[in-house]
Amino acid sequence: LIYDARLGNKADISLQPLFKLSDGSIIMSNYLVKSSNAESNLFALWARKNSRHYGKSIASRKESWWVEQKRPELERKGFLTRGPIVFRNPKGQAEGDIDLFIYDKAARVGLCCQLKWFLIPDRFQNEKLDEVMEGVKQANDAVAWLKADMTRAQSTLAIKKRDFENADLLPLVISRDWLLNGIKWSRDVPITSEILFDKLLDLATVENRLRRLWECAQQRTYLPVVGQDFSVRRMKLSFGQACLEFDRLEGLPGVEWSSNKIEFPAI
Repeated sequence: LIYDARLGNKADISLQPLFKLSDGSIIMSNYLVKSSNAESNLFALWARKNSRHYGKSIASRKESWWVEQKRPELERKGFLTRGPIVFRNPKGQAEGDIDLFIYDKAARVGLCCQLKWFLIPDRFQNEKLDEVMEGVKQANDAVAWLKADMTRAQSTLAIKKRDFENADLLPLVISRDWLLNGIKWSRDVPITSEILFDKLLDLATVENRLRRLWECAQQRTYLPVVGQDFSVRRMKLSFGQACLEFDRLEGLPGVEWSSNKIEFPAI
């Protein structure tokens, strides 16, 4: 974690925030506290220092570690969980997969979740956008595969037939670190961060929580509403002969928005 100038243009203070002085003392950059993510930085540093080893042993296992962490959390909240699961045809050939399946037996609603572990926005490259939409396609394909033969789906997911009859299956993409909707989103498949997912699940009413969470994420009713929670003012900023125009978001007098104001669509 000590800053290494020998990395050249790959040197990044957010990945190596410690500096070693000539007297042996170690000082820490304030960047680590102000705008950083320890988990993402550790993986990013590993990738830069030893990309070959990282690609073979770490990159492909991150989602599996995430699933191992997530399943006990969800099961303590009363849901059935499965994953990761590979879908196979009668000949044993792989036809798709699902990272995490979450099922509410009482409401008979299941979420087919594809997990995407991206780095924080300051290192999110344009080519990663394809991975976002790949996750959307994978989630849709998982739902289609399961719905094509519900008996096969019930067997694959190891859920009792009486608990799986007439199940409603919904696609979802979850990002580990941050919300991807700001750059790209799908009308059919909600894209949410893990933090937002957890928050919506906790705020949703006990009855049919997964469906309420999905509808809220799909319609994005978790966002503040212009005119109710904030206003937009057109601004101009001049630098010599250059003039920049932009929208400034401002809070309304006497209005304080919080996550407790999130509205869940009627179902």
